[in-house]
Amino acid sequence: MSRSPSKSSRPTSASARPHTPSAPGFFFVGYAIFEVPSNLLLHRVGAKWWLSRIMVTWGIVAAAFMFVQGPTSFYILRFLLGVMEAGFFPGVILFLTYWVPARHLSRARGYFYMGIALAGILGNPLSGGLLELNGFFGLRGIQWMFLVEGLLAVAVGIWAFFYLTDRPEQATWLPDDEREALVETIDAEDTAKEEGHGPKKVLAALGNWRVWYFALIYFCLQIAVYGVDVLPAHPGDRHHRPEARLPVFAGDRHPLGLRTGGSADLPGSGRPHPQAPADRHVAPAGHRVRDRHLRRTQQ
Repeated sequence: MSRSPSKSSRPTSASARPHTPSAPGFFFVGYAIFEVPSNLLLHRVGAKWWLSRIMVTWGIVAAAFMFVQGPTSFYILRFLLGVMEAGFFPGVILFLTYWVPARHLSRARGYFYMGIALAGILGNPLSGGLLELNGFFGLRGIQWMFLVEGLLAVAVGIWAFFYLTDRPEQATWLPDDEREALVETIDAEDTAKEEGHGPKKVLAALGNWRVWYFALIYFCLQIAVYGVDVLPAHPGDRHHRPEARLPVFAGDRHPLGLRTGGSADLPGSGRPHPQAPADRHVAPAGHRVRDRHLRRTQQ
């Protein structure tokens, strides 16, 4: 469920390797344009349909990267990848609010964020292994990577369609008393939100300065996250060699984030939480260990 663009930004051949600053950005053009419309459609048609659609279409486009022949096809697929994936991450956050009472929401988000770390820890070695299939059945290793991982996303999307339930009131698998209690709790929280003083419409929300304030904070966070993600381990490593990444350190801060999310759910926990200061020390420590390992492997 990680939406990192780093894998799909690699073309399939040396002649189709557009090392330009704008190449990764094509993903975010489509992603940003269709993010809000995607979430509005999710709320209208239901998470079961929409999240499954995102996974299936994203997987198809990701697999199509195996056919990239030059910069034009690469840019088009990068844009389409952003369009197809738009709304997935905030859509899952929205979906959690349909099911999880507010007092447990931070912990639930923490479990979801752990998926980002697991995607790197498990997915990156898988990608490296698929790259070793170079020449198998006449396909390059990077083509195998896009094909297999794209089809896996399609399979997960199909599975999610049969597994997800849009709302608690539709959960026939829950005991009646538990289902009724959950529905009453969520409905009471929704009523409290509607009676609050915040904006009720999309345009009103876009005109609220607090929305733009938090958007600016999130923008700065994502610039830092993706800046680290798309850069090689060493400045001279321009081609993102698989051995230049040790994915186990990609998740160095997420277990702490899960612990912080859980503590944020505790009553009276309005105090600051230690994740951000700890990140500044834990993440660099992980990168230093990674760099020492790379130096040993290059000797």
